[in-house]
Amino acid sequence: MLSVVARLSVRRPVLVVVVWLAAVAGSFAVGTGVFDRLVSDVGQVPGSESDRAADLIDRADGPRSISLSAIVYGAPVTDPALIAAVDAAIADVRGMPGVVAVTDPVPSTASGRAFGLRVQVEPGPDADATVRAVNDRLHRIATGTVAGPGAVAVAVSGGGLTDQEFNHQAQSDVRKAETLTTPVVLLLLLFVFGGLTAAGLPLLIAVAGVGGTFAILFACSEVTDVSVYSIQVATMLSVGLAVDYGLLIVSRFREERAVVPGVPAAVIRTMATAGRTVVYSGLTVAAVLAGLLVFPDPFLRSMGVAGVGVVTFVVAAAVTLLPALLALAGRRIRPVRPAPRIRTVRPARPAPALLALAGRRIRSALPVLPVLPVRPAPAHGGRFAAIARAVQRRPLLTLLAAAALMLLLAVPVLDLRLAQVDARLLPATTQTRQVHDATAAHFPELDTPAPIVIAIGAPADSPVVAALRRRILAVPHVTGIAPAAGTGPVTVLRATIDVPGYSPQARRAVAAIRALRPVRPLPPLAAPVEFAVTGDTALLVDYEAMITGRLPYAVAVIALGTLVLLFLFTGSVLLPVKAVATNVLSIGAALGAVVWVFQQGHLASWFGTTRLDATHVSVPVLVGAIAFGLSVDYEVFLLSRIRENWLATGDNQEAVARGLQHTGRIITSAALLLAVVFAGFLTAGFVPVKAIGLGLTLAVALDATVVRLLLVPATMTLAGRFNWWAPAPLRGLHTRLGLTEPAGPRRAQAVRQ
Repeated sequence: MLSVVARLSVRRPVLVVVVWLAAVAGSFAVGTGVFDRLVSDVGQVPGSESDRAADLIDRADGPRSISLSAIVYGAPVTDPALIAAVDAAIADVRGMPGVVAVTDPVPSTASGRAFGLRVQVEPGPDADATVRAVNDRLHRIATGTVAGPGAVAVAVSGGGLTDQEFNHQAQSDVRKAETLTTPVVLLLLLFVFGGLTAAGLPLLIAVAGVGGTFAILFACSEVTDVSVYSIQVATMLSVGLAVDYGLLIVSRFREERAVVPGVPAAVIRTMATAGRTVVYSGLTVAAVLAGLLVFPDPFLRSMGVAGVGVVTFVVAAAVTLLPALLALAGRRIRPVRPAPRIRTVRPARPAPALLALAGRRIRSALPVLPVLPVRPAPAHGGRFAAIARAVQRRPLLTLLAAAALMLLLAVPVLDLRLAQVDARLLPATTQTRQVHDATAAHFPELDTPAPIVIAIGAPADSPVVAALRRRILAVPHVTGIAPAAGTGPVTVLRATIDVPGYSPQARRAVAAIRALRPVRPLPPLAAPVEFAVTGDTALLVDYEAMITGRLPYAVAVIALGTLVLLFLFTGSVLLPVKAVATNVLSIGAALGAVVWVFQQGHLASWFGTTRLDATHVSVPVLVGAIAFGLSVDYEVFLLSRIRENWLATGDNQEAVARGLQHTGRIITSAALLLAVVFAGFLTAGFVPVKAIGLGLTLAVALDATVVRLLLVPATMTLAGRFNWWAPAPLRGLHTRLGLTEPAGPRRAQAVRQ
């Protein structure tokens, strides 16, 4: 099938390129509309107790008004001009259509240099326009002559303003990352290939991948919420895979050009080898990302769907568009210097007297003898083969040292604490972050953990509510309960706590309150009371329970998909297990670094943030899934060449050395390019995106160095011929179903595994 597709792309390259240009242009035209549909909520668990509590609260409050928080700060609250300006602005806002209520300004008692107020806006089709008008009017306070120009600052957050900031930040982060990384990636590709044409082809695949990513996310937004974080994550994945696959195919094409006459034949041979590796790699990465589909969280599920779609789109571009581009521009790509091969020549001509006696038939019957090259082929030498042979001399010591290093880097994961965190996820230039920082500085009494919210299916004056209120106040770390709110048969209580919402004490408080749930009818009610707990801490508890409960299924999907596909690719039972184990080590080390920097605060200022004491809920799962997929990507690249040499030589150690020599440059180059792409997202405004960027950068770097250069040669050397062993039934299955690259001449003993 792949050969048919390759021949079609080679025979009709212009048609294939035109079709892809239309598809990519349409993807960008439609897909960029996803930026208007992004949501900032992450960590929702449909069907959880928190979700049921939200339904109860909606029944109590009906359509809730949009709440805006505003802080005017910088000048003394006793300044008459400032007081007059604030009063005038409040009077104007109260008179705006759609404004439900405006609180009186509250002066800061901590600093004496700030006013705080809240504005309630009626929900509806005109709400966004009203929010913008309120924002503009409040900001005019700072444009007057109050205490001198620039002395007063105004920050407004909430409602559509915060959503707009999240969406704008998502677009800004993608543009900034692409602007910074594209020139660097192009320069590195020029260095790798030594020519502009060869260097530009992987970038064209990356552009097609980004366009497809936007279109896929837009399609997802038609049926589910798409998080602002998904834009950067899916773009990172798309560009990374496109560079990987483009680099592998163009590198193999340069090799084939050195030994195959004609560009079309070289393209077809390239797709029969490297193209097949790309398809297998894409299937494996898609299987890994499909593991996200087992989670009920809309964000993770949408990332799973989008991830599988992105991989499919990039693989399709790599096996159709790239061959067409190679067919059109392949003559401009310089072949690699051909490695000396075993040549077949006739022996030196005998003496004329002997030829005269033997005649022409004897001469024509002379055997064709192999003549070894004068100098060794690069597969026998080269720096990567030298690394492999150095490892093979001390495989156990290398294995223990490399594993110890990875485990040491992974130690901070033991301190992992998940949380939604707060406005510190946004850059300091956003109003939402400024409101948070100004509140902490001027109104520290308001800078408290989010309350635990309890929804009760009973009227506020019911004895059931009074009894539950007394029992909730007795729960440790609950410091008070706000006045009961709600209408009709539903009451909402908000219990304040004196510990951070992500702390174990807060989690225990949620569990204790949930244990108070009435289990039987209480007088004067004739039916059990509806009772549900929500709030930031309860959401976190439900999210962690969802992750813990579904993680075994996700691991099963990922592990099973990886093991099956790698078995079909290699015919080995041991190599897939080894791949999973080594990949887990690199992921653990990468997550350890993320926790060490962003949660524990070490070197946090280098990344434009502060110690957060917790890790955002989206980071571990996404880093783990994407890093695992990319690790398997490199595993397939490496094993494809090792197996090819194993089938050709039957020598395990020689196959490992040659395979690493053939792919070492490709893997390290691809890893360097991916590290640049992922590092570009360290400039993002969102802290979770910075964390994901750092985690993936380290995962790729560790995988291409410690794992591929040290752990793989060490483990394969220790295993020896058992690398290629499989029980007889599985060998037969692999013979029938396995899809591996064709190898050169095979020795009989190599085939008998």
